[in-house]
Amino acid sequence: PPPCGHPAPTLLVLVASAPAHAEQRQAVRDTWGAGVAAVRTLFVVGLPASPSLQAALVHEAAAHGDLL
Repeated sequence: PPPCGHPAPTLLVLVASAPAHAEQRQAVRDTWGAGVAAVRTLFVVGLPASPSLQAALVHEAAAHGDLL
């Protein structure tokens, strides 16, 4: 699904994140990045250094739909 689907969020928060920082992204999802429909939090992630990290990012993106 599109990151900013319907209804459109009132506020879009972009968080820069290193590819290997899955635990930190999950902490954001579990705390201040959760629960408010008018606010959409997306993670801007760089290129991974390894194929295994790329696979993990693809899985995370499919599960959460919040990686750019």
